[in-house]
Amino acid sequence: MAIHYGYLANHYGEDASLDNQTKAEISQYLFENNAQTFDTKIAHKIGRHNTPSLRMTDTRYWQKKHDEIKESDFKNSAIGSKINCNACHQDADTGRYREGNIKLPKGIKS
Repeated sequence: MAIHYGYLANHYGEDASLDNQTKAEISQYLFENNAQTFDTKIAHKIGRHNTPSLRMTDTRYWQKKHDEIKESDFKNSAIGSKINCNACHQDADTGRYREGNIKLPKGIKS
């Protein structure tokens, strides 16, 4: 699996370049913890589908499940971004993502 680190030499005017050892450590972590290493329903729904961007947030399943959340809500300080699963999914660390374990931060409505 090749990981694209983008244009980090000019990341919003800063040099955020990574050395080879750091790139190797990140790549190893992502390889060892990708969705295919989990045997959960959500891993099968999201992790088994390739997207050109390799982002789970670009899969049709993820978009369908989050279609009632406004783009501005993901930028709310209580969430921060689409990839902060722990902000709403109380069981994100288990990889289960049961609907009964969703608690939206104050001010966020679906």
